Amino acid sequence: MKTHAYLTTIRDICDGHHLTVDEIFAKLKKVHPKAGRSTVYRNVEEMSKIWVLTKITWIQEKALYELTRDNHIHLIDTDTLEVKDLDIDNINIPWIPYNFSVDYLNVDVYWKFI
Repeated sequence: MKTHAYLTTIRDICDGHHLTVDEIFAKLKKVHPKAGRSTVYRNVEEMSKIWVLTKITWIQEKALYELTRDNHIHLIDTDTLEVKDLDIDNINIPWIPYNFSVDYLNVDVYWKFI
């Protein structure tokens, strides 16, 4: 597997974006024209397993990926499928003990305007 050949490019592509593997593949092909779709799929899945990428599931029955950054919550509009990031620094969670430190948080909230 050519993880090393595409790792940096895939990270750059996913930085600040929520993308499907097909979208990542299309962008990667512009930089690495010989890249194969299955290789990109394997790379993206491996990168999500080691927390380089964060995987968001359920969107259009396809997963979305983003570069793993600071802890945040995904707000997903179920009508438009738009994903917004919500910084957790501004969220008070009263049931977490005062001496508890969150190392990693992965929360997806599905919503729609009413």
